[in-house]
Amino acid sequence: MKPIIEMKYIFFTIFSLTILVAQDQAEIDRLTNTLLTQKSDTLKIKILNDLAWELSESDSEKALNYANEALRMSDSIRYEDGYITSKVRIGGVYIDQLKYKKAEEIYLEVLELEKKRKYIYGIGRAYNQLSLIYQDTDDYRKALDFGIKALEQFKKLN
Repeated sequence: MKPIIEMKYIFFTIFSLTILVAQDQAEIDRLTNTLLTQKSDTLKIKILNDLAWELSESDSEKALNYANEALRMSDSIRYEDGYITSKVRIGGVYIDQLKYKKAEEIYLEVLELEKKRKYIYGIGRAYNQLSLIYQDTDDYRKALDFGIKALEQFKKLN
């Protein structure tokens, strides 16, 4: 009886993952098609950042390319939201690639940018990402300090 239950569980898991991957691919296809027809630079930047997010775990190099393109475009038109979001996407890819030093540099820059514009959610997000980096690199004191700072910021939102 037990092997049948285990097989059902394995089948259900594989089936669920297949559906999720198909949904992700459908979203990637939708975003890619929308990007091709988009005229507005700010909307192109948002789509590039969305593509970077969607691809961050499955194709990190492509995700990095999309985020860097969004970063360049954002910088050229001085689009601060797009610029910061691009940096966040790049930092996330570096975390996925286990390039923690690069990710730390990115998120420290993001933290300063978010503080400059007094964006509470962004400050909390940057502290949280830094906390995760320090946790993954076994610097638990810093991880705790930054985690507490993130919590303090998020509490301000409620």
